[in-house]
Amino acid sequence: MTDKLPSPPTAAPAADTSKYTAPEASAAASASAAPASSQASDRATSFQSVEGGKEQRSGSVLLVEAYALVWFFLLAWVALLWARQRKLDARIEGLEAAIDRAVAKRAKG
Repeated sequence: MTDKLPSPPTAAPAADTSKYTAPEASAAASASAAPASSQASDRATSFQSVEGGKEQRSGSVLLVEAYALVWFFLLAWVALLWARQRKLDARIEGLEAAIDRAVAKRAKG
């Protein structure tokens, strides 16, 4: 039994730019370099900077807030585990004391 490997994908054919004349080619190039006030459908498919806009939140502030949130949840989780461990230790000590009392009572009787 032989396993057939899939054939590697072929490269897409390059765009044929020979059909454009000089005015059409410059029109196509200017359409791709449209200003920031272009149609909404153009903005949805490509990045276009906004000039004069005010930055809402700084990236460094968001980074610090994210790390603070992660540390808060991590410390809260550790505190919860610590409290549960204290309860478990107290319960184990109670059970050990009860076993010791039962052993002592059995030894006397």
